[in-house]
Amino acid sequence: MGFKCSQVDSSLFILHTNQGTALLLLYVDDIVIISSSTRLLQQIIDHLSGEFALKDLGTLNYFLGIQVTTFDGGIFLSQGKYTNDLFSRTSMLEASTITTPLAIKENPTSRDTKPVDAKEYKKIVGALQYLTIT
Repeated sequence: MGFKCSQVDSSLFILHTNQGTALLLLYVDDIVIISSSTRLLQQIIDHLSGEFALKDLGTLNYFLGIQVTTFDGGIFLSQGKYTNDLFSRTSMLEASTITTPLAIKENPTSRDTKPVDAKEYKKIVGALQYLTIT
């Protein structure tokens, strides 16, 4: 269709035509398409539908942990829901703040007898890394 791969992100494809500009973001089996022209957007969707089985979910609201809110003149991106879900999953919604995140010296308590679930710990660290990188 004439899309060119972005030099910044290998999952982002850009199409410039006399009808307008379209961006296609591909992540595994999810596709986000935006265009400066509704006609161009519909042509792209029609073409892809002829080649692949597609399910059009309509206006984008949430993608890869990012909330998308549209308004006149633009879009607003937020990770509030992702952050809240992560804090909820780790029972941190009611946590209080401290000035130093780690104790200066080891001070074990009776709660420390249960070993840490390494798999869950890695998931949480990965989620925090994703949150800070994006």
